[in-house]
Amino acid sequence: MTLKNLWDIFTDKYSLSIFHPQYFVKRYENSGVKLAEIYAKGIVVDIGCGRMPYKKRLGHIKKYIGVDSPVTSKWYNSQNKPDIVADATHIPLQDKSCDTILSLQVLEHLPDPQEALNEMKRLLKRNGILILSTVQTYPLHDDPYDYYRFTKFGLKKILTKAGFRIIRHEEQGNIFVLLCQATNIFLMLQLKYMLEQNYSRYLAILLLPFVLIFTTLFNLITLPVSKLEKKSKFRMVQTLVAKKVTP
Repeated sequence: MTLKNLWDIFTDKYSLSIFHPQYFVKRYENSGVKLAEIYAKGIVVDIGCGRMPYKKRLGHIKKYIGVDSPVTSKWYNSQNKPDIVADATHIPLQDKSCDTILSLQVLEHLPDPQEALNEMKRLLKRNGILILSTVQTYPLHDDPYDYYRFTKFGLKKILTKAGFRIIRHEEQGNIFVLLCQATNIFLMLQLKYMLEQNYSRYLAILLLPFVLIFTTLFNLITLPVSKLEKKSKFRMVQTLVAKKVTP
Protein backbone atom coordinates (compact mmCIF):
# COMPACT_ATOMS: atom_id res chain seq x y z
CA MET A 1 0.00 0.00 0.00
CA THR A 2 1.41 3.39 -1.02
CA LEU A 3 1.76 6.48 1.14
CA LYS A 4 -1.00 8.13 -0.91
CA ASN A 5 -3.36 5.19 -0.28
CA LEU A 6 -2.78 5.46 3.45
CA TRP A 7 -3.41 9.19 3.36
CA ASP A 8 -6.63 8.66 1.40
CA ILE A 9 -7.86 6.13 3.98
CA PHE A 10 -7.05 8.53 6.82
CA THR A 11 -8.76 11.41 5.02
CA ASP A 12 -11.88 9.37 4.22
CA LYS A 13 -12.28 8.53 7.90
CA TYR A 14 -11.14 11.71 9.64
CA SER A 15 -11.38 14.58 7.13
CA LEU A 16 -14.16 16.33 9.06
CA SER A 17 -12.69 15.67 12.49
CA ILE A 18 -10.42 17.95 14.47
CA PHE A 19 -7.70 15.30 14.16
CA HIS A 20 -7.13 15.97 10.46
CA PRO A 21 -4.28 18.45 9.82
CA GLN A 22 -6.37 20.08 7.07
CA TYR A 23 -9.50 20.19 9.22
CA PHE A 24 -10.61 23.70 8.28
CA VAL A 25 -10.01 23.29 4.56
CA LYS A 26 -11.89 19.99 4.57
CA ARG A 27 -14.73 21.63 6.48
CA TYR A 28 -14.90 24.44 3.94
CA GLU A 29 -14.88 21.91 1.12
CA ASN A 30 -17.75 20.11 2.82
CA SER A 31 -19.79 23.32 2.73
CA GLY A 32 -19.80 22.95 -1.05
CA VAL A 33 -21.21 19.45 -0.67
CA LYS A 34 -23.89 20.81 1.66
CA LEU A 35 -24.85 23.34 -0.99
CA ALA A 36 -25.05 20.48 -3.50
CA GLU A 37 -27.45 18.67 -1.18
CA ILE A 38 -29.67 21.76 -1.33
CA TYR A 39 -29.31 22.96 -4.93
CA ALA A 40 -28.34 19.90 -7.01
CA LYS A 41 -31.13 18.41 -9.10
CA GLY A 42 -31.76 16.17 -12.08
CA ILE A 43 -28.63 15.04 -13.91
CA VAL A 44 -25.47 16.11 -12.06
CA VAL A 45 -22.05 16.24 -13.71
CA ASP A 46 -19.21 16.32 -11.18
CA ILE A 47 -16.19 17.83 -12.96
CA GLY A 48 -12.96 16.95 -11.20
CA CYS A 49 -14.75 14.21 -9.30
CA GLY A 50 -11.62 12.47 -7.99
CA ARG A 51 -12.66 9.29 -6.20
CA MET A 52 -16.28 10.53 -6.25
CA PRO A 53 -16.60 10.95 -2.46
CA TYR A 54 -19.73 13.12 -2.78
CA LYS A 55 -21.79 10.74 -4.90
CA LYS A 56 -23.33 8.88 -1.97
CA ARG A 57 -24.57 12.16 -0.47
CA LEU A 58 -26.58 13.06 -3.57
CA GLY A 59 -29.15 10.29 -3.41
CA HIS A 60 -31.98 12.66 -4.29
CA ILE A 61 -30.76 13.42 -7.83
CA LYS A 62 -31.76 11.64 -11.03
CA LYS A 63 -28.26 10.70 -12.23
CA TYR A 64 -24.64 11.32 -11.25
CA ILE A 65 -21.83 11.50 -13.84
CA GLY A 66 -18.25 11.75 -12.61
CA VAL A 67 -15.69 13.42 -14.88
CA ASP A 68 -11.95 13.66 -14.32
CA SER A 69 -8.81 14.21 -16.35
CA PRO A 70 -6.68 11.42 -17.83
CA VAL A 71 -3.78 12.48 -15.60
CA THR A 72 -5.77 12.38 -12.35
CA SER A 73 -7.77 9.26 -13.18
CA LYS A 74 -4.72 7.02 -13.33
CA TRP A 75 -4.21 7.54 -9.59
CA TYR A 76 -7.44 5.73 -8.67
CA ASN A 77 -8.28 2.05 -8.60
CA SER A 78 -10.99 0.52 -10.78
CA GLN A 79 -13.69 1.01 -8.13
CA ASN A 80 -13.09 4.75 -8.10
CA LYS A 81 -12.66 5.40 -11.81
CA PRO A 82 -14.73 8.32 -13.14
CA ASP A 83 -17.58 7.68 -15.57
CA ILE A 84 -15.90 9.94 -18.13
CA VAL A 85 -12.19 10.58 -18.56
CA ALA A 86 -11.77 13.90 -20.35
CA ASP A 87 -10.27 17.37 -20.24
CA ALA A 88 -12.55 19.87 -18.48
CA THR A 89 -12.70 22.02 -21.61
CA HIS A 90 -13.82 19.17 -23.88
CA ILE A 91 -16.32 16.86 -22.20
CA PRO A 92 -18.03 14.34 -24.52
CA LEU A 93 -21.61 15.16 -23.52
CA GLN A 94 -24.31 16.88 -25.57
CA ASP A 95 -25.22 20.56 -25.27
CA LYS A 96 -27.74 21.30 -22.50
CA SER A 97 -27.62 17.70 -21.28
CA CYS A 98 -27.43 18.23 -17.50
CA ASP A 99 -29.22 20.19 -14.79
CA THR A 100 -26.38 20.71 -12.32
CA ILE A 101 -22.61 20.90 -12.44
CA LEU A 102 -20.53 20.29 -9.35
CA SER A 103 -16.87 21.36 -9.29
CA LEU A 104 -15.23 21.48 -5.87
CA GLN A 105 -11.61 22.51 -5.37
CA VAL A 106 -10.90 22.01 -9.08
CA LEU A 107 -10.77 25.39 -10.82
CA GLU A 108 -7.28 26.18 -9.54
CA HIS A 109 -5.98 23.02 -11.23
CA LEU A 110 -7.29 23.84 -14.71
CA PRO A 111 -4.84 25.46 -17.17
CA ASP A 112 -7.68 27.41 -18.80
CA PRO A 113 -10.44 28.08 -16.21
CA GLN A 114 -12.37 30.42 -18.51
CA GLU A 115 -12.69 27.76 -21.20
CA ALA A 116 -13.70 25.23 -18.54
CA LEU A 117 -16.49 27.53 -17.35
CA ASN A 118 -17.61 28.03 -20.96
CA GLU A 119 -17.80 24.25 -21.28
CA MET A 120 -19.84 23.99 -18.09
CA LYS A 121 -22.29 26.52 -19.49
CA ARG A 122 -22.55 24.52 -22.72
CA LEU A 123 -23.48 21.39 -20.79
CA LEU A 124 -26.12 23.01 -18.60
CA LYS A 125 -29.77 23.31 -19.50
CA ARG A 126 -31.54 26.65 -19.29
CA ASN A 127 -31.36 28.00 -15.72
CA GLY A 128 -28.98 25.17 -14.83
CA ILE A 129 -27.03 25.37 -11.58
CA LEU A 130 -23.26 25.44 -11.03
CA ILE A 131 -21.91 24.67 -7.54
CA LEU A 132 -18.25 25.60 -7.35
CA SER A 133 -15.51 26.04 -4.77
CA THR A 134 -11.89 27.00 -5.20
CA VAL A 135 -9.00 28.38 -3.16
CA GLN A 136 -7.97 31.98 -2.66
CA THR A 137 -4.98 31.29 -0.41
CA TYR A 138 -3.39 27.87 -0.10
CA PRO A 139 0.05 26.21 -0.39
CA LEU A 140 1.13 24.73 -3.69
CA HIS A 141 -0.53 21.31 -4.01
CA ASP A 142 -0.92 18.50 -6.54
CA ASP A 143 1.97 20.12 -8.38
CA PRO A 144 2.73 20.62 -11.17
CA TYR A 145 -1.04 20.81 -11.79
CA ASP A 146 -1.69 23.86 -9.62
CA TYR A 147 -2.12 27.04 -11.66
CA TYR A 148 -4.32 29.73 -10.08
CA ARG A 149 -5.79 31.37 -6.98
CA PHE A 150 -9.14 33.20 -7.09
CA THR A 151 -10.64 36.16 -5.25
CA LYS A 152 -14.38 36.79 -5.18
CA PHE A 153 -13.87 39.57 -7.73
CA GLY A 154 -11.97 37.34 -10.14
CA LEU A 155 -14.59 34.60 -9.85
CA LYS A 156 -17.42 37.04 -10.53
CA LYS A 157 -15.65 38.35 -13.62
CA ILE A 158 -14.96 34.98 -15.24
CA LEU A 159 -18.38 33.56 -14.30
CA THR A 160 -20.17 36.57 -15.75
CA LYS A 161 -18.10 36.29 -18.91
CA ALA A 162 -19.11 32.63 -19.22
CA GLY A 163 -22.81 33.43 -18.83
CA PHE A 164 -23.48 32.78 -15.15
CA ARG A 165 -25.02 34.85 -12.35
CA ILE A 166 -23.92 34.18 -8.77
CA ILE A 167 -26.93 33.53 -6.52
CA ARG A 168 -25.08 32.50 -3.36
CA HIS A 169 -21.50 33.17 -2.31
CA GLU A 170 -19.62 32.12 0.83
CA GLU A 171 -16.11 33.30 1.75
CA GLN A 172 -14.32 31.10 4.26
CA GLY A 173 -11.26 31.45 6.44
CA ASN A 174 -9.39 34.26 8.18
CA ILE A 175 -5.84 35.07 9.26
CA PHE A 176 -5.97 32.64 12.20
CA VAL A 177 -7.17 29.73 10.08
CA LEU A 178 -4.63 30.61 7.39
CA LEU A 179 -1.75 30.46 9.87
CA CYS A 180 -3.03 27.21 11.38
CA GLN A 181 -3.50 25.42 8.09
CA ALA A 182 -0.25 26.68 6.58
CA THR A 183 1.67 25.43 9.62
CA ASN A 184 -0.09 22.06 9.70
CA ILE A 185 0.40 21.48 5.99
CA PHE A 186 4.07 22.50 6.22
CA LEU A 187 4.66 19.92 8.94
CA MET A 188 2.87 17.16 7.04
CA LEU A 189 4.82 17.93 3.88
CA GLN A 190 8.08 17.69 5.82
CA LEU A 191 7.02 14.30 7.16
CA LYS A 192 6.05 13.18 3.67
CA TYR A 193 9.46 14.17 2.35
CA MET A 194 11.19 12.33 5.19
CA LEU A 195 9.09 9.19 4.60
CA GLU A 196 10.16 9.19 0.97
CA GLN A 197 13.86 9.16 1.91
CA ASN A 198 15.45 5.93 3.09
CA TYR A 199 17.76 7.64 5.56
CA SER A 200 14.96 9.53 7.39
CA ARG A 201 11.98 7.19 7.04
CA TYR A 202 12.14 5.69 10.52
CA LEU A 203 12.62 9.07 12.16
CA ALA A 204 9.49 10.31 10.34
CA ILE A 205 7.50 7.34 11.64
CA LEU A 206 8.62 8.18 15.19
CA LEU A 207 7.71 11.85 14.74
CA LEU A 208 4.32 11.21 13.13
CA PRO A 209 2.24 10.83 16.34
CA PHE A 210 3.80 13.96 17.84
CA VAL A 211 3.05 15.97 14.70
CA LEU A 212 -0.55 14.74 14.67
CA ILE A 213 -0.93 15.72 18.33
CA PHE A 214 0.47 19.18 17.56
CA THR A 215 -1.76 19.73 14.52
CA THR A 216 -4.82 18.59 16.47
CA LEU A 217 -4.03 21.00 19.31
CA PHE A 218 -3.44 23.82 16.81
CA ASN A 219 -6.85 23.06 15.25
CA LEU A 220 -8.48 23.18 18.70
CA ILE A 221 -6.79 26.47 19.57
CA THR A 222 -7.84 28.00 16.24
CA LEU A 223 -11.44 26.78 16.35
CA PRO A 224 -12.79 29.51 18.70
CA VAL A 225 -11.42 32.28 16.48
CA SER A 226 -12.15 30.62 13.13
CA LYS A 227 -15.33 32.65 12.61
CA LEU A 228 -13.91 36.03 13.55
CA GLU A 229 -12.97 38.69 11.00
CA LYS A 230 -16.25 38.60 9.09
CA LYS A 231 -14.77 41.00 6.53
CA SER A 232 -11.36 39.34 6.43
CA LYS A 233 -8.99 39.88 3.53
CA PHE A 234 -7.30 36.56 4.35
CA ARG A 235 -9.84 34.13 2.90
CA MET A 236 -8.82 30.58 2.10
CA VAL A 237 -11.77 29.19 0.14
CA GLN A 238 -14.45 30.71 -2.09
CA THR A 239 -17.67 28.70 -2.46
CA LEU A 240 -20.61 29.70 -4.61
CA VAL A 241 -23.77 28.72 -6.41
CA ALA A 242 -24.39 30.27 -9.84
CA LYS A 243 -27.18 30.04 -12.39
CA LYS A 244 -26.80 29.90 -16.15
CA VAL A 245 -28.39 33.08 -17.51
CA THR A 246 -27.46 33.02 -21.19
CA PRO A 247 -28.68 30.48 -23.81
